[in-house]
Amino acid sequence: MRGDINPWLNKLATGMQKNGIAPDFAEAILAQMKGFAEYGFPESHSVSFALLAYASSYLKCHYPAAFFTALLNSQPMGFYSPHALIQAARRQAIAVLPVCVNHSSWDSTLEPLSPGSTRDFAIRLGFSLITGLSKKSGEQIERTRKRIGTWTSWEQFLQHTKIPRHDLTALAAANSFSIFGLSRRSAVWIAAAAPHSSWLEDVELSSRFPEEKKEESIQQDFSSFQTCLYAHPSQFIRDEAWCYDVPVSKLKKAQDLDDLIPNQVITIFGMILIQQRPPSANGMMFITLEDETGFFNLAITPETLQRIAAKIAGQSFLCVSGKLQSSSGAHSILVKDAFAPKISKAEVIPMPSQQNHGYPSPAKAAMMNS
Repeated sequence: MRGDINPWLNKLATGMQKNGIAPDFAEAILAQMKGFAEYGFPESHSVSFALLAYASSYLKCHYPAAFFTALLNSQPMGFYSPHALIQAARRQAIAVLPVCVNHSSWDSTLEPLSPGSTRDFAIRLGFSLITGLSKKSGEQIERTRKRIGTWTSWEQFLQHTKIPRHDLTALAAANSFSIFGLSRRSAVWIAAAAPHSSWLEDVELSSRFPEEKKEESIQQDFSSFQTCLYAHPSQFIRDEAWCYDVPVSKLKKAQDLDDLIPNQVITIFGMILIQQRPPSANGMMFITLEDETGFFNLAITPETLQRIAAKIAGQSFLCVSGKLQSSSGAHSILVKDAFAPKISKAEVIPMPSQQNHGYPSPAKAAMMNS
């Protein structure tokens, strides 16, 4: 709860006035103290935060895989979503391995890249990231695997575990059974029949489904475990499904910002990670976008927001132009305009006249049947 500092400021103001301190100087001191009371920390807090910042920075620099794994296991963390953490790890060339019933634990873990390695690790994603999977089932898989070893087939896995159907389906949707040679669609198909598949004669484990398209794989990954290890959505849209009135060749990526001249107008495209309008920002909107190379920090004034609101409302991706602002290696973009996606509408094909096919009109058919 926020305390009321005004009585103390009034007492201080009275004391400064009695001691002949200039009114302008006294007012400046009071304003600084009032502002600090809103956002400042006592000294004990600052020491704690400094130690945490140093330890985190050391861990991220020297043991980055452990750093990102720890953050994945500390969710939820506000701005630091699993997707943002995983993409940041991959940009640092850290291998991220998918969820797997034979290798994953409930929490994400470190997995040696080579036998006996004590320094080079990959991140193995844990069952906790799977949407809809209960912790009870995830931990049961882990305990059973420690007792009897890994599985070589879906039938063997089902025989040794007693997982509810909805949890089996969640595991299948996250492609956790791919180690058995099952595609995601095949796994979801047979998981829907479990745990009674042994009683049914028409459940085929070898059911053939069309191979997932790229966009389907990305969408399914996000729906199943909050991110995608296949390709970044921004990259896929830019390369294969571009739908904006801006040539892709004019787009700047996040990794390009360090080499650009400040105050020039640039055009960027990315997936929305964070969107906020703090009460203290006088109507400003701040948005963080991401492409496969990093982040864009956008600032939108109230006047610009009123003009482009319809173009950005309800969007998961944004294509905007704005002035690049750079200071001490940090970059932001003051948005000037936004581009709405062009969605192709299906062409309506008129039905041919019924008389051309020899069929009676509905009214005539009703009379014939009466």
